Amino acid sequence: MQIPSLKTFFWLLVTLLGVTAVASKGQIEQLATSQSALGWGIASAISLAFYSIQPRKLLQKYGSLPIVGWGMLIGGGLANVVHPIWQIDSQLNVQVILYLLVVILFGTALAYLIFLTSLRYLSSTLATVLTAVEPLLAAFLSIIVFHDHFTVVELVGFMAVIGSIICLQKKL
Repeated sequence: MQIPSLKTFFWLLVTLLGVTAVASKGQIEQLATSQSALGWGIASAISLAFYSIQPRKLLQKYGSLPIVGWGMLIGGGLANVVHPIWQIDSQLNVQVILYLLVVILFGTALAYLIFLTSLRYLSSTLATVLTAVEPLLAAFLSIIVFHDHFTVVELVGFMAVIGSIICLQKKL
Protein backbone atom coordinates (compact mmCIF):
# COMPACT_ATOMS: atom_id res chain seq x y z
CA MET A 1 0.00 0.00 0.00
CA GLN A 2 1.33 3.43 -0.86
CA ILE A 3 0.39 6.81 0.55
CA PRO A 4 -1.43 9.04 -1.98
CA SER A 5 0.57 11.95 -3.37
CA LEU A 6 -0.14 15.60 -2.56
CA LYS A 7 -1.74 15.97 -6.02
CA THR A 8 -4.09 13.10 -5.22
CA PHE A 9 -5.03 14.67 -1.88
CA PHE A 10 -5.64 17.96 -3.70
CA TRP A 11 -8.01 16.32 -6.20
CA LEU A 12 -9.77 14.46 -3.39
CA LEU A 13 -10.31 17.82 -1.66
CA VAL A 14 -11.65 19.31 -4.91
CA THR A 15 -14.04 16.35 -5.16
CA LEU A 16 -15.20 16.83 -1.57
CA LEU A 17 -15.81 20.54 -2.11
CA GLY A 18 -17.65 19.82 -5.38
CA VAL A 19 -19.96 17.26 -3.78
CA THR A 20 -20.56 19.65 -0.85
CA ALA A 21 -21.49 22.44 -3.30
CA VAL A 22 -23.96 20.16 -5.10
CA ALA A 23 -25.45 18.72 -1.90
CA SER A 24 -25.82 22.09 -0.15
CA LYS A 25 -26.73 24.16 -3.22
CA GLY A 26 -24.09 26.58 -1.93
CA GLN A 27 -25.99 27.17 1.32
CA ILE A 28 -23.61 25.38 3.70
CA GLU A 29 -24.90 27.34 6.71
CA GLN A 30 -28.41 26.00 6.11
CA LEU A 31 -27.29 22.40 6.08
CA ALA A 32 -28.71 20.86 9.22
CA THR A 33 -27.06 17.61 10.19
CA SER A 34 -27.42 15.80 13.47
CA GLN A 35 -24.37 14.55 15.32
CA SER A 36 -25.57 11.02 14.68
CA ALA A 37 -25.79 11.63 10.90
CA LEU A 38 -22.34 13.23 10.91
CA GLY A 39 -20.92 10.27 12.84
CA TRP A 40 -22.48 7.74 10.47
CA GLY A 41 -21.24 9.76 7.48
CA ILE A 42 -17.68 9.74 8.79
CA ALA A 43 -17.91 6.01 9.59
CA SER A 44 -19.23 5.41 6.07
CA ALA A 45 -16.32 7.34 4.53
CA ILE A 46 -13.79 5.35 6.57
CA SER A 47 -15.52 2.11 5.59
CA LEU A 48 -15.44 3.09 1.90
CA ALA A 49 -11.71 3.78 2.13
CA PHE A 50 -11.16 0.47 3.93
CA TYR A 51 -13.11 -1.72 1.52
CA SER A 52 -11.52 0.04 -1.47
CA ILE A 53 -8.01 -0.86 -0.31
CA GLN A 54 -8.21 -3.95 1.89
CA PRO A 55 -9.63 -6.67 -0.41
CA ARG A 56 -7.10 -6.38 -3.27
CA LYS A 57 -5.24 -9.62 -2.44
CA LEU A 58 -8.49 -11.46 -1.71
CA LEU A 59 -9.93 -10.27 -5.03
CA GLN A 60 -6.88 -11.55 -6.91
CA LYS A 61 -7.11 -14.93 -5.20
CA TYR A 62 -10.88 -15.57 -5.06
CA GLY A 63 -12.62 -13.05 -7.36
CA SER A 64 -15.39 -10.54 -6.67
CA LEU A 65 -18.40 -12.84 -6.33
CA PRO A 66 -17.23 -14.88 -3.29
CA ILE A 67 -15.98 -11.72 -1.56
CA VAL A 68 -19.34 -9.96 -1.98
CA GLY A 69 -21.22 -13.14 -1.05
CA TRP A 70 -19.31 -13.66 2.19
CA GLY A 71 -19.51 -9.94 2.97
CA MET A 72 -23.29 -9.96 2.55
CA LEU A 73 -23.63 -13.15 4.61
CA ILE A 74 -21.47 -11.86 7.48
CA GLY A 75 -23.01 -8.37 7.36
CA GLY A 76 -26.54 -9.77 7.25
CA GLY A 77 -25.80 -12.10 10.14
CA LEU A 78 -24.41 -9.28 12.27
CA ALA A 79 -27.35 -7.03 11.35
CA ASN A 80 -29.73 -9.75 12.56
CA VAL A 81 -28.07 -9.63 15.97
CA VAL A 82 -29.10 -5.97 16.28
CA HIS A 83 -32.40 -6.07 14.33
CA PRO A 84 -33.63 -9.65 13.88
CA ILE A 85 -35.62 -10.08 10.70
CA TRP A 86 -38.26 -12.13 12.53
CA GLN A 87 -39.07 -9.12 14.76
CA ILE A 88 -40.07 -6.70 11.99
CA ASP A 89 -42.85 -4.37 13.13
CA SER A 90 -44.44 -3.86 9.71
CA GLN A 91 -46.66 -6.05 7.58
CA LEU A 92 -44.78 -8.37 5.24
CA ASN A 93 -46.55 -9.09 1.99
CA VAL A 94 -45.41 -10.11 -1.48
CA GLN A 95 -44.91 -6.51 -2.61
CA VAL A 96 -42.75 -5.60 0.41
CA ILE A 97 -40.67 -8.76 -0.02
CA LEU A 98 -40.16 -7.99 -3.74
CA TYR A 99 -39.07 -4.42 -2.91
CA LEU A 100 -36.70 -5.79 -0.28
CA LEU A 101 -35.21 -8.28 -2.75
CA VAL A 102 -34.70 -5.53 -5.37
CA VAL A 103 -32.84 -3.36 -2.82
CA ILE A 104 -30.74 -6.31 -1.62
CA LEU A 105 -29.90 -7.71 -5.04
CA PHE A 106 -29.56 -4.59 -7.18
CA GLY A 107 -28.96 -1.76 -4.72
CA THR A 108 -26.52 -3.66 -2.55
CA ALA A 109 -25.11 -6.95 -3.86
CA LEU A 110 -24.82 -5.97 -7.54
CA ALA A 111 -23.53 -2.48 -6.66
CA TYR A 112 -20.78 -3.90 -4.43
CA LEU A 113 -19.96 -6.58 -6.99
CA ILE A 114 -19.50 -3.99 -9.72
CA PHE A 115 -17.45 -1.74 -7.41
CA LEU A 116 -15.13 -4.54 -6.28
CA THR A 117 -14.74 -5.79 -9.84
CA SER A 118 -13.74 -2.26 -10.91
CA LEU A 119 -10.84 -2.41 -8.43
CA ARG A 120 -9.16 -4.85 -10.83
CA TYR A 121 -8.96 -2.12 -13.45
CA LEU A 122 -8.85 1.14 -11.46
CA SER A 123 -6.77 2.46 -8.60
CA SER A 124 -8.49 2.53 -5.22
CA THR A 125 -8.30 6.33 -5.27
CA LEU A 126 -9.99 6.68 -8.65
CA ALA A 127 -12.65 4.09 -7.81
CA THR A 128 -13.45 5.93 -4.58
CA VAL A 129 -13.60 9.32 -6.31
CA LEU A 130 -15.94 7.84 -8.92
CA THR A 131 -18.39 7.10 -6.11
CA ALA A 132 -18.75 10.89 -5.85
CA VAL A 133 -20.74 10.69 -9.09
CA GLU A 134 -23.67 9.23 -7.11
CA PRO A 135 -24.83 12.54 -5.55
CA LEU A 136 -24.24 14.25 -8.90
CA LEU A 137 -26.46 11.71 -10.61
CA ALA A 138 -29.10 12.22 -7.91
CA ALA A 139 -28.97 15.99 -8.47
CA PHE A 140 -29.12 15.53 -12.25
CA LEU A 141 -32.09 13.15 -11.97
CA SER A 142 -33.87 15.69 -9.74
CA ILE A 143 -33.82 18.04 -12.73
CA ILE A 144 -35.46 15.43 -14.95
CA VAL A 145 -37.92 13.97 -12.44
CA PHE A 146 -38.77 16.96 -10.23
CA HIS A 147 -38.01 19.79 -12.71
CA ASP A 148 -35.44 21.18 -10.28
CA HIS A 149 -32.85 23.71 -11.49
CA PHE A 150 -29.10 23.79 -11.03
CA THR A 151 -27.67 26.89 -9.41
CA VAL A 152 -24.31 28.32 -10.48
CA VAL A 153 -22.73 26.87 -7.31
CA GLU A 154 -24.08 23.40 -8.16
CA LEU A 155 -22.74 23.66 -11.71
CA VAL A 156 -19.31 24.65 -10.38
CA GLY A 157 -19.46 21.74 -7.93
CA PHE A 158 -20.49 19.36 -10.70
CA MET A 159 -17.58 20.55 -12.87
CA ALA A 160 -15.17 20.26 -9.92
CA VAL A 161 -16.06 16.60 -9.36
CA ILE A 162 -15.93 15.68 -13.06
CA GLY A 163 -12.68 17.66 -13.46
CA SER A 164 -11.05 15.94 -10.49
CA ILE A 165 -12.02 12.52 -11.85
CA ILE A 166 -10.46 13.38 -15.22
CA CYS A 167 -7.32 14.77 -13.57
CA LEU A 168 -6.92 11.71 -11.34
CA GLN A 169 -7.42 9.39 -14.31
CA LYS A 170 -4.85 11.25 -16.41
CA LYS A 171 -2.58 11.64 -13.34
CA LEU A 172 -2.37 15.45 -13.71
